[in-house]
Amino acid sequence: MKIVAHRSQAVLFGLMTLVLLALFVLAAGCFEDNSDVTYPTPPKAPSKIWMFDVFGTAEDNVYACGYGGAMFHFDGTGWTEVDLGTTRNVVSIWGPGDGTLYACGGAGSIWRNSGSGWNSMDSDASNYLVGIGSFEGDVHVCGVGGTLLKLSGSTWNPVNSSMIIRDPMGAPTDTLSRVEDIESLVTVNHYFVGGAYRLKAWQEDEVIGTEFTDGMVIGPDLDFPDEPEYGRFDWQLRPLRGDEIAASEWVQSSTSDDEILGNNYLGTTEGWVFQLTRNDQGRLVWSKKYPRITSNPRSGINDMWLDANGNLYMITHEGQLVFQTHDYDVNETTYETTGYRVIQSVSSNSLTGLWASDPDHIFVVGLVEKTVFRYRYDSLAQEFVEVATDTLQYSGKSAAWGDGPDAGLDRFGRPLEP
Repeated sequence: MKIVAHRSQAVLFGLMTLVLLALFVLAAGCFEDNSDVTYPTPPKAPSKIWMFDVFGTAEDNVYACGYGGAMFHFDGTGWTEVDLGTTRNVVSIWGPGDGTLYACGGAGSIWRNSGSGWNSMDSDASNYLVGIGSFEGDVHVCGVGGTLLKLSGSTWNPVNSSMIIRDPMGAPTDTLSRVEDIESLVTVNHYFVGGAYRLKAWQEDEVIGTEFTDGMVIGPDLDFPDEPEYGRFDWQLRPLRGDEIAASEWVQSSTSDDEILGNNYLGTTEGWVFQLTRNDQGRLVWSKKYPRITSNPRSGINDMWLDANGNLYMITHEGQLVFQTHDYDVNETTYETTGYRVIQSVSSNSLTGLWASDPDHIFVVGLVEKTVFRYRYDSLAQEFVEVATDTLQYSGKSAAWGDGPDAGLDRFGRPLEP
């Protein structure tokens, strides 16, 4: 049935509606203010239970760590949650190869696993710790504000040293304080510790994100030990960047080998790979490998792993897995290439942690909630093949990212952009 309303009826209905609305508003205004009135609570921001790193001693003994105290163990079949008794971010895991594993994270937290479970260690540090490894044969942990600790038995001792920057001829140009002039130490290598230093430490500019900082490595001042006219310092800081156009660039990942010099690599926030070599004068130098891997600024190399044949595996902020043969090189003049490099997109999210027991057992984590990816590298097809995507059953600590105890810092200890 089709109903048609006459115009006069419609007008009358409209007038009555306006009168009723006016009466409602008037009545509402007559009520006294009630201080007991409650309002709906805004919905809580979604949890970001991201995994930051992964490391193991074998394909059936692997640990993955992450936000809010997350730690999981893989026994070759499945993942089991491990309670560390903390809500601090667990940022990095590493082991020297003797079966012992170390982990570090927020507020100076350090844990050790000697085979019978994880135990907290007293570090007397308060800064966010993001990197752990072996420097000159000793276990070191590093973090924001130039924090650097050395392990002696079961005691972590701060590394206190003076530093210098030299020009290409070896002459001192500036002296530095590790605490005052280094923004963050991120990765530990046998030869150097890498991170970023403040470009304008002598001014009052506030570091926001990565602004006013740049990449560097620090290591022993060994280049001119017999030339006292150049001065003598405990450490030398070497600026290191792959892209002169970039406003700032951090060293943020590395591989380490105390026997084969060429097995030492560094990765930067701008996607450049550096390999450790010696120049004609016998000086240790980081040689840049062309071209860079990532296409967008700040989308660099977050982690690295080296296989038994010296081939390099990498993950990026752009969600890429990268394979690079041990002999890979590109002549920047003739563009002649030896070896090869494979770059494969596997995720739309940033990948943050990579470890493998061999090319058939590659573990990857990133900013994908409660997830560990497993891959193998097919050398014949020259591609990564996904083996499994494991979803972790996480029972605790669900504070939203940015509201937790380590708010304001990213996985590498960088202040978050405003």
